[in-house]
Amino acid sequence: EFIIRAARMQVLTALGDCSSEGWDGLQQSKELALQFYKRAIDEKDCPMAHTNLADIYTNDKGDMQLALTHYDKAIAAGDVTACCNLGRMYLVGDSIEKNIEKGIELLGRASDKGCSAAHLELGEHYHNNENHPLAFYHFEAAAKQGQPDAQYNLAVYYENGWVKNKKADKKLSRSWHERAASRGKSESLQVIANHHYSRRSYKKAYELYRRAAGNGYPPAMNSLAICKEWGMGTAKDLKGAITCYEMAAKDGSKETSAQALTRLGNIFYRGRKTQDYTVTKDFERAADYFEEASFKGNSEAMSAIGHCYYEGKGRRVSITNALRWFTKSAKGKNKNLEALLCLGDIFYHGQKDIPIDYRKAIKYYSQAARQHKQLSAMNDASEFHIWHKLGYCYFHGLGIKRDLCVAKKWLEKAAKAGHVESRTFLECIQSGRHDSKHLQYKRDPKARYADDSISDDEDEDGIEEPSSDDGDIMIDSDDTAEKDPSTERRQQKHRPEAESGISNEGLETSFETTNSSELNVSGFTNSEGDVEKERQSAINKADEKQMSQSDYMVKEEILDPLSSEGGDDDNSDAQLGVPIDSIPTLLELDEVKLCLNDEVRVKEETNIHSEVKIKSESSSSHVVVKSEPLQFQPME
Repeated sequence: EFIIRAARMQVLTALGDCSSEGWDGLQQSKELALQFYKRAIDEKDCPMAHTNLADIYTNDKGDMQLALTHYDKAIAAGDVTACCNLGRMYLVGDSIEKNIEKGIELLGRASDKGCSAAHLELGEHYHNNENHPLAFYHFEAAAKQGQPDAQYNLAVYYENGWVKNKKADKKLSRSWHERAASRGKSESLQVIANHHYSRRSYKKAYELYRRAAGNGYPPAMNSLAICKEWGMGTAKDLKGAITCYEMAAKDGSKETSAQALTRLGNIFYRGRKTQDYTVTKDFERAADYFEEASFKGNSEAMSAIGHCYYEGKGRRVSITNALRWFTKSAKGKNKNLEALLCLGDIFYHGQKDIPIDYRKAIKYYSQAARQHKQLSAMNDASEFHIWHKLGYCYFHGLGIKRDLCVAKKWLEKAAKAGHVESRTFLECIQSGRHDSKHLQYKRDPKARYADDSISDDEDEDGIEEPSSDDGDIMIDSDDTAEKDPSTERRQQKHRPEAESGISNEGLETSFETTNSSELNVSGFTNSEGDVEKERQSAINKADEKQMSQSDYMVKEEILDPLSSEGGDDDNSDAQLGVPIDSIPTLLELDEVKLCLNDEVRVKEETNIHSEVKIKSESSSSHVVVKSEPLQFQPME
């Protein structure tokens, strides 16, 4: 505005700027701009005109010899803009041979004269070289002069604790983001908008997303599309949402583009209908979007294209391709929960040309259970069948050593989350209904169990062994957690539906931690010496009563069905890790019931007349992990 006003007052350099940029109705012409700048030099010897001429020769004419001549004259006349521009060129090697020392010297001269652009360039240079103290100094100096890029960088420094006291300060970070946003910095507008979205202030968030998207910022375009798709802070506009997604997919970074493509795929996979626009299901188009996003590294899209191959939607049925995409999605730092569940189900139930493998199933199920924050955020009872499967596997020793107490913990966890089948399982155990289908399991000769040998290449799938504390993972879902509506769970044909629609929202569950290495026959923690004393005492009493050999065998089954030492007989049904081939005996059910009580009495009414009182001596502690609210992060 000031340049235009100066141009109307016939200021030659201002007329050159307007001609160069095409401002105030003038036709954009670099040649006309050169004439105005040369007149300013001839008539006024203006340093700024030298700088502007040098910029045109550098960027448009490609004549560095003339450009350096004018830069030197401008610097000699004290023009800080010339110092800053030439210093940056030397620092990064732009259109000139790289010379870091000379670049820092020129930028230092400009920053000493109060040039905010020079402070910003030096701050970015020191940040790239991980010299955070010097970078913070220059960012702070430029930010205080109103430089929006520096204000954004300073906010990031406060957020990450890259400051003098090395302590993160969220309040100061947000304050600087707000200052940068007020000057139109797109990244800061996005951050503040995300904050309002997480607080459910959708109207404020929508306005900020719209402003950032107006600057051509692809992540904000993606966020704006989400608001339009679901009517967050504005009326639903499915057609406008698809347009915004397509723009973000075209112009965004690899990550942003993949996210937009995935959301487009979700729309055409499910089909959507609003009052004034309808999208019919188009599985082939959805699969194309998913596949393109998968090649850009989006794990959710990898899981989705896996479903397309598995269910034959948009792609020919191919279990091999489905398994390949599910495996890719389950790898990496952020393992995709959906892919882990699908892999667990595939190996648990078996497929054509893929035999049942309980070892792999338990690995994938255990890793899916570790994603407790995602499980609590989904608020879908169908997800909790994973806990039931873990309990079932631990109870029957499928793919892992049999552990009745850990099985009880997983089953209780699923039951409290609303899983009806787990609740029925526990009731069968407590009531002693040994004829129930839940307590029966017959070993499949084609399946792989915990006692099967492991091939050399089995660990190459990048899936670690489940930890011993899987049964102690707790969830306390937060009512304020924001649900991303675009991540609805797709139901699979091969996965059993939940038998209850009970929500886990607001649910808080806690279980007692147990050291599995100290489990005795009752399932409570106790010393091995006490167990051995009880064993020896019972045997001595049996000898005194002159027990028959058959009675003695019955006593051994009572005392050592789940000993951590294991038996020498490989065919023993009681040996850990070996699934039982027949219906569990009433004695085994009694042991499960011991795990379900805090204090029990076992009365033996055979040839031994003794009474043993077993109490839990472990210092059990209740562990509850609070899951953080699901923050909507469109930038990720």
